[in-house]
Amino acid sequence: MKPSRLNKKRLSMRNTIIILFLIIVISTVGVVSNIIFSSWLTTAEESVMKLSEDINSNICHKVDHFIDIPIQMEKVNQTLIENGVVNIEDKKERETFFIGVLKNYPESVYSFSIGTENGEYYGARRNKNNEIEIMMNNKDTFGESWYYSVKDDMTSGDLIVKLGKFDPRTRDWYTAAKKAQKLVFSSIYKHFVMNELAISVSTPIYNKDNSMYGVLGTHIIISKIDSFLREVVKESKSYAVIIDKDSGELIANSFGIANYTFNDLGEARRIKIEELNNEVVTATYKNYLETSNYKSNLKYNNDKFNIILKEYHKEGLNWIVISAVPESLYMKNVYTNIRFVVLSTLIALLIAIVICFLFTYKFFQPINGLIDMTKKFSQGQLHARANIIRNDEIGRLTSSFNHMADTINVLEYDLETKIKLRTKELEGSNAALNEHKEKLQLILDSTVGAIFGCDTEGNCTFCNERCLRLLGHSYQEELIGKNMYALVHQCLIDGTPMTKEECCIFKTLKLGEKIHSEDEVFRKLDGNYIHVIYNSIPLFRNDEIIGAIVTFIVR
Repeated sequence: MKPSRLNKKRLSMRNTIIILFLIIVISTVGVVSNIIFSSWLTTAEESVMKLSEDINSNICHKVDHFIDIPIQMEKVNQTLIENGVVNIEDKKERETFFIGVLKNYPESVYSFSIGTENGEYYGARRNKNNEIEIMMNNKDTFGESWYYSVKDDMTSGDLIVKLGKFDPRTRDWYTAAKKAQKLVFSSIYKHFVMNELAISVSTPIYNKDNSMYGVLGTHIIISKIDSFLREVVKESKSYAVIIDKDSGELIANSFGIANYTFNDLGEARRIKIEELNNEVVTATYKNYLETSNYKSNLKYNNDKFNIILKEYHKEGLNWIVISAVPESLYMKNVYTNIRFVVLSTLIALLIAIVICFLFTYKFFQPINGLIDMTKKFSQGQLHARANIIRNDEIGRLTSSFNHMADTINVLEYDLETKIKLRTKELEGSNAALNEHKEKLQLILDSTVGAIFGCDTEGNCTFCNERCLRLLGHSYQEELIGKNMYALVHQCLIDGTPMTKEECCIFKTLKLGEKIHSEDEVFRKLDGNYIHVIYNSIPLFRNDEIIGAIVTFIVR
């Protein structure tokens, strides 16, 4: 005889509903999470690239401002000298002119001077103490550079120092302007006095008969560029380098290292970019030479750098500005948020699954009860009845069946039977209550995170096994009824005492708001502390706070 199709094992209605619920919830959460996380990552990467571009543009803007100052000085004062507004041959007028000009411009300008075709050299400079001194080199100084203090009337005072022979006509800034016959930047050179690299903006000065009188020069120290590079990248923890495009030699950097070295003879040697101990910068420059790519991404030391390279051209300058921003600076928060959202989603998913199980259990409980009752009734237990839990179709069906059973058994029921029935119902309710309580404790103990609850006074009302282990306790009685602030949460992470008002658990009880903290400690039973990440969540009943639930994990 063929078995009936009804005898074949099939999924129950409850299991079918649970499986469909899980499929729908997990699929929805997966798709939505993928969209959100992808959007976060894309936005963060775009933000890092935008920051890289902004830093590079900011550097170029500052370099532009740095370079424009000496250019402006040259153009304005060239006109004054050539038009006879300033008489360089007059000592007092010459000195007040150079001192006045230098005072009106920022400290990035080291000196302002003029060299003549007969080898004379005049001007003003800032010394190491940022005090202005007058420079003079002529037949009266025997062809040497002499430096004088400045009196209140902006003329030369006491002789401060005598330096060696100096002929401006042999200097790069002089020969470059004379050859170009226009405003020009010199090549980078070692300063005559200071152990620094300098660059000059120079302009030829002509007499009214168009014969050359000399060269006007504005001199700036290259190391000043290092300062504002470090300032620009300080907050973003980025890298910035300026190099000469043609030679690959360093002009400025944000690493705090020198852009040059000196040998025993005092001769300067420029450092090339290949000598930098930084693969991000050197690899970027090499990639640019090979591909002319101005934007790139490079992985280095377990981090990813967004790199922008921009050429800077002005009055003969041919520089390259490189800026590199580490993604970790911004992606760290994104990944932290993603991990938090994933953990929160898993917890929410677990809660949803538990609720689904409880709901389906409660929903199908009347049916299961009715089935059990029919089995008992068919076995002769005429006193068996199904509990009517809800007033729906199942409830009405159960009621009809009970009515039928009552009709069949009406003559056999007496007062004692009714008392026993009531007693059994009460015992069943108590058993169900205990069962639910045990299941709730099992659920609490099965969670990965530690959980405890407290009343409005902060006294512990329940906790799970994980909570006991992390706090060094063995029994729930050691926590139940104890004030959790006094027991585990009296100080901050640096050991500073914490008042009850500062405690996030009591803030939740007072404000009725969920509070998340990642930078606090709980005290264990043995007096040691654990660094925790925790959430404090208020509990409401009829819009009134009745306590809080705290979940935490060890950081």
